[in-house]
Amino acid sequence: MAEDDEPKVWSLASEPEIDAVFRGSDIALTTQDAEFVYTAALNPFVSLPQGTGLVGLTDEAVFDGAALRLSTTKRRVAETGEGESLDLSYSSSGKERWYRIRLEPLSGDGERRGIIAASIDITRQKAAEEHLRLALLELAHRSKNLLAVVLSLARQTADDSHDLEDFRGRFLGRIRALALAHDVLTEEAWRGATVFSLVRSQLGVFSDHALDQLRIEGHNAFLKPNAVQYVGLALHELSAHSILHGALSRPEGQVEVTSAVEDGGKERAPLLRIRWRESRTGAGPTESTTAFARALLEQIVPTSLDGTARLDQNLDELVYELSIPSSQFL
Repeated sequence: MAEDDEPKVWSLASEPEIDAVFRGSDIALTTQDAEFVYTAALNPFVSLPQGTGLVGLTDEAVFDGAALRLSTTKRRVAETGEGESLDLSYSSSGKERWYRIRLEPLSGDGERRGIIAASIDITRQKAAEEHLRLALLELAHRSKNLLAVVLSLARQTADDSHDLEDFRGRFLGRIRALALAHDVLTEEAWRGATVFSLVRSQLGVFSDHALDQLRIEGHNAFLKPNAVQYVGLALHELSAHSILHGALSRPEGQVEVTSAVEDGGKERAPLLRIRWRESRTGAGPTESTTAFARALLEQIVPTSLDGTARLDQNLDELVYELSIPSSQFL
């Protein structure tokens, strides 16, 4: 078929039909003459008064000087005769939207060329890119915090251990506690985790029987990610000590965990109070928590969460209370 006999795209449909196709898409098509006056426009993304069209207007009139980069690029394309692409941010009705615009020169007299431009709405793509960028920044921040926690655990566990084997057991247990907290967070897309799910995950890693010996009640608050990590560490220390020396070291032993939201007073936000209580009766010789475990429970965990904590242990029972502000839970 000769070139002149090939069907022209625009001759295959009427102008209203072509316009309807463009209006049903995120694509716009415009042309401008050598003076950069619009000569045609299909589905333009700019907001104009009702009944007003682009034809006969210039970019300066349409964008009121807000699209200087667009105008500059168009002039360069017209001068060089080489097409270019750019991403343009445009606010319409108070909402910012992004458009990817492809500019190509139109043939003209000598070096005087017009412009044909096709644009597509890429707002969703830009939002996804921004979400990914923020997610990567958050991941980097969390990774640095996690490494700092691991280094601190390694150093202080070493100071608190009798020998290498003792260090190995304590350190691996604490790392496992962090991993379990992260597993719970992953299941919730890193939004946080409930108190009850965190308690069960930390206690369940020791044995299924440990969960049978657990009674948990109260307000099942949703902890934020930072709180999940540190409360998880505290629960691991309590669980490990109970398995070795406390209520969970015997079949009939019981651990009671309660959670309640309390009024912080006129000048303070509400507090979440998590209470671990276990009877030590019949548990054998009393052995206190190690110096680092006590420091972790009473200082490191509450300080990291802007809260307070208290650990009481005697011949009859062990009670641990952790209070954290509302900024750490929902």
